[in-house]
Amino acid sequence: MKGLLTFALSVMLSMVMVATAFGGAEGEAAATGGVTLTEPGTFPITEEPSEISLFTYGGAAEGDLPNSWLTAFLQEKTNVTIDFHLTPTERFKEQMNLMIASGEFVDVIIAQGNSLTQLSRPEEMRLIQQGILMPLDDLIETQSVWYKQRLDELPGFREAVTAPDGKIYDFGTVGGCFHCKYGQKMWINQTWLDRLGLEMPTNTDEFYQVMKAFKEQDANGNGDPNDEWPINTAKAGAWVQIDGFLMMPFQFSDVRQSQVRRLYVDDGTIKAAYMQPGYRDGLRYLKRMWDEGLIYPDSFTQDRNQSKRLNQSGEHAIFGAVPAMHHGYFSVGSGPEVRWREYSGVPPLDGPMGRETPYYGYPFNTGTTFLTSQARLPEVAFRLIDWLYSDEGSTAGSYGQEGKSWRSPEPGELAVNGKPAKIAPQAVPEDDPYFQNFTWGNRSSYYSFLHSWRSSHQDYMVPGPGDSERFLYVFSEVYEPFGAALEKMMPPLWYSMDSVSELSQIYATLDEFVYESAVAFITGTKDIETEWDDYQDELRAIGVERYLEITQEAYDSSEFAK
Repeated sequence: MKGLLTFALSVMLSMVMVATAFGGAEGEAAATGGVTLTEPGTFPITEEPSEISLFTYGGAAEGDLPNSWLTAFLQEKTNVTIDFHLTPTERFKEQMNLMIASGEFVDVIIAQGNSLTQLSRPEEMRLIQQGILMPLDDLIETQSVWYKQRLDELPGFREAVTAPDGKIYDFGTVGGCFHCKYGQKMWINQTWLDRLGLEMPTNTDEFYQVMKAFKEQDANGNGDPNDEWPINTAKAGAWVQIDGFLMMPFQFSDVRQSQVRRLYVDDGTIKAAYMQPGYRDGLRYLKRMWDEGLIYPDSFTQDRNQSKRLNQSGEHAIFGAVPAMHHGYFSVGSGPEVRWREYSGVPPLDGPMGRETPYYGYPFNTGTTFLTSQARLPEVAFRLIDWLYSDEGSTAGSYGQEGKSWRSPEPGELAVNGKPAKIAPQAVPEDDPYFQNFTWGNRSSYYSFLHSWRSSHQDYMVPGPGDSERFLYVFSEVYEPFGAALEKMMPPLWYSMDSVSELSQIYATLDEFVYESAVAFITGTKDIETEWDDYQDELRAIGVERYLEITQEAYDSSEFAK
């Protein structure tokens, strides 16, 4: 473990009583690795002092794990000591590989909470094939209380963490962000609608008519009928693509940020939206918008910061409708003059294909936390992580100490979702010894059920703490009734190292070509009527058929196809 910073800590976990003990008769403790286990779900975990080793990332930016409140709190509850092996975030994978190459592993690896550390599916597959990771299936059945509960109650969770060999090696994490789930949104300036006496559009024709009115009738009310742009977007970002929300009435098109962009499942078959006749019809609709000056000319080249500055800096908004996951693409996030308070959500538009919206149907992350094959006390290590899936563990792992970093809500206090709050976060004084260091950060948040249950003032038009979170929740509620069938969403899939390498090479060219072609068809530099077949031929030349074949093979071998 050369080059790593090592700490010895006592970590203690409080849990409620549950059923039977591992490896013995009901109601009896079990002995393993020289220590005596208590019953699953009870604490201390072991009757004698015990120790496990844990490798993760750490540094000033990620908090002081050894001296966090969570560590001190847990020390009082159990006999388990954690021997932390910490490495800088940017060196996490390098040091993990060096550790593995040395032949001496820690018991637990925590990679979650940072895009630089989280393992990809191919990286995880490589460790499985090398025998580095321990299968968790037996431990789930004999030791788990809360992880097993989440696997059983959350649709798709068990399938998402099950490897192609049918075993589970990963403690996956569960996201709880409601507005993130419905990321493919369309923001419309409600102030403009009200000023012009217009109703919220419900179909493609009504949307077109509203955009025309925005263009021609001085919608922002500054006396200049020529400074409004009805539709604006950016080249890159979360769900900003022009062929996302406005394509859905014609062709199912999920433009989320991943290599499954614009793919969907049709009765077990993986299809690409951009090869379908409906996609062509959607481009015709968007071309009409472009030809009539309804789309901001720099939409396909500007970045989100340029878009935000243009819309926020002046006395009046200049953009009428913007596709994006959140308001940060056209407005600053906080302050008394934030422009996002002018906007509302356009429900999915009705069109030839009906009304539906894609969403994160599988809000799970994998490549997060593992037991290694050299774990000395796997039952102990497993039960430590298992507790973090409980409501109590999720609260402590995400928010820290009751009475300091959060409190119990007052009677009648409402949450972000408008229902009675379950938790009320509060500021920690700077002179508190645990200031900004109550938890282990994202490394201790496995089941984020409290994102929408934390307290919030309900009138987001009044500036205050968390006002945008309440706004985002209300904004996103209009999409929930139109969510597409879960079976249509591309699930998280496993790929071999060879497959993902080939897939990535094709995707790097394919995704850019699809976007550039869509822009060309919309702006008229390509003729949608005469050059569509040439576009399809170029897709095949790039390798789209092989791309779909690889994805289909991964889907067919997954738990989602069974």
